[in-house]
Amino acid sequence: MTKLLDTPRYSKVVVMAIAAFLLFIPLSILLGLVAWLLPIPFALGLLAAAVFAVVPVFVWAKKAGSIMLRSLELTPAKGHRETGFINLVEGLSLTAGVAEPQCYVLEDQARNAMVVADDSVQALVVTRGLLESLQRVELEGVVAELLVQIKNGDAQKATFVSALFGQTILNRSGLSFLWPLVSWLYRNVLSAERSLAADRLAVGLTRYPPGLRDAFCVIKEGNVKPAATTKGNECLWCVAPSSRGPLQSSGSEIGLRIDVLGEL
Repeated sequence: MTKLLDTPRYSKVVVMAIAAFLLFIPLSILLGLVAWLLPIPFALGLLAAAVFAVVPVFVWAKKAGSIMLRSLELTPAKGHRETGFINLVEGLSLTAGVAEPQCYVLEDQARNAMVVADDSVQALVVTRGLLESLQRVELEGVVAELLVQIKNGDAQKATFVSALFGQTILNRSGLSFLWPLVSWLYRNVLSAERSLAADRLAVGLTRYPPGLRDAFCVIKEGNVKPAATTKGNECLWCVAPSSRGPLQSSGSEIGLRIDVLGEL
């Protein structure tokens, strides 16, 4: 199936319209009921539902990166414990040809990392557990993985749909009935093989496939699901936190990624 974001006709407006429509469904039911109970025109209730669905979507689309970062309790990476991480980001950003992103640490012993990006925000997030468990050459592979997602635009797409669909729908239990439709949208907006593609680009950047492969081996031995993981941000993590996320497939399984890297 042709992926929505990979087609020349793709427009952020299309995705925003879908998100607004999904919000409009429950809002129209709720406000329509209010209009029925109160002496006000039913059409006014539908108009209010449309406004309450469209306006937030525009805000979330504009501030997608900031929204996703604010949903996490992050600490800027600036201490001596993060010096190696910061130096790797600085050097690899130049090599990759991308603007140096902001660096954050999530104080969690799980081993994982994520990248958040939009037109105004570019940020790499690593957990404390990841920093403490990886050697420098292994951490270099993970940093390269995150940077290539910014360079190829995948991070921007994932951040965009996470802010619109994840934060607005998947993370709200009252809208859980929309889960099947949102999962289908995720699969059509983001390629299920994006992890394998990013792995290949990352080792092309570092020119050392064993670094990323060994990093994944270390990550696999520990917990890969930070406490801050939600259905809405699962697709942003470098390693899939669970096998039941909206976009998990054989292409995102860490075992397969290790095997593929071992053949490079």
